[in-house]
Amino acid sequence: MVKEDSRMTAAIVIAALTALLVLASVPGWATASGHKRRHRYLPVRCQDPRYHNVIEQTGAQLVAQYSAMGFNMNGAEAGEACGYVGTRHLKGGVSTGVREGNGFMNALSPPFPGETNPAIREYDWKWKELVSNTKKGVLHGTVESLNCTKYSYDIGGSGGMYNVQSYPC
Repeated sequence: MVKEDSRMTAAIVIAALTALLVLASVPGWATASGHKRRHRYLPVRCQDPRYHNVIEQTGAQLVAQYSAMGFNMNGAEAGEACGYVGTRHLKGGVSTGVREGNGFMNALSPPFPGETNPAIREYDWKWKELVSNTKKGVLHGTVESLNCTKYSYDIGGSGGMYNVQSYPC
């Protein structure tokens, strides 16, 4: 009778261990390390031409927007700044590096819509942009800040500027 009970207990223990092994190997269940699958990291590199293309594309959109408002825009440029800001965690076990860049654009000749000071000769805009990857690895930019400064100045006989004054927009 004792042998039968120990055989029965052993069979129950073996069945329980087998069931546990089967459940642990089912996809979607956590592994021993606690993760469902390996985490992916998508870096953003300063040397990547796509990084500068994102900022230049934002500049082209801003130039079109301000031109439509009536400014005589001279174009936009991506700046040389590229700094690591941090990591953004996306859904699905993916994270991406976040870099901060900048861009510049200006309008050097009137008309300046809504401007009441006739001495203003130039408008300059500078923006900061956060660039990161989407889940599929496509770089995406988000404008963090857009600052505008307007200038009045006199032009000397040699074409140089003097008496430069700057004002916030």
